Amino acid sequence: MKSIEQGAATTLFCATSSLLKNIGGVHCEDSNIAVVVDASADRAAMNKGVLPYAVDQDNAARLWDLSRKFTGLTLE
Repeated sequence: MKSIEQGAATTLFCATSSLLKNIGGVHCEDSNIAVVVDASADRAAMNKGVLPYAVDQDNAARLWDLSRKFTGLTLE
C-alpha cells in the first residue's frame, strides 16, 4: 500500500519532470519511466514495468483510428 503522497508522486512526476519533455507514449510508475518487461515473464513474479503491447506504435495507431471512428471526432 502507498500513502496518499506516494500515490500522487508519479502523477506529479509526469506533470513536472524535465525527463519527459518532448517524450510521449511512455508509461510511468514509482516516479519514473516504467521499463518494458518481457511478455513471457511469469505474471505472478511481474509486478513492475509495462508489457510491450502497451507501448507498441502500431497498437497506438489502431486505437487512435478506432477512437475517431467510434466517436466521429477528428483532430487536426
